[in-house]
Amino acid sequence: MSRLITLAAVLIFSALAGSVGPQGVSVARQASDLAQQPSNPAPQPAGEWGLVLGADDTVAGALAEAKSARRTLAIEPAIFKCGSWYRTVGLFKTRSESLLYLSKARRFSRYKPYVVDMKSWCPSKRFVPTAVQMGR
Repeated sequence: MSRLITLAAVLIFSALAGSVGPQGVSVARQASDLAQQPSNPAPQPAGEWGLVLGADDTVAGALAEAKSARRTLAIEPAIFKCGSWYRTVGLFKTRSESLLYLSKARRFSRYKPYVVDMKSWCPSKRFVPTAVQMGR
């Protein structure tokens, strides 16, 4: 429903702005494409245990930390918004696996990494999809 409202707003704005030419058609087409996209959020990565590698106040800071962890620890970290912080988290199937990486992470991290149970850690957490997490 909100996609249709967005489409209607863009079309009305385009008409009021006088964009009747090719640009107006382009804007309308982009709005139509936006309205047809699924509104499902990105799937959360799987993992029972998390290794919290850092906390940053911006996505850019968390992304830099994720790239560093990827290079140094050879893991594919995820970024979660937890409260007002972006947390860089390595996800693992078992607690023992996350503890193995914890000792390695402590050697490179400027932040004090720690292991968490993902089911109970930060109940308000929200997965933040990024290019790093999508394999780009």
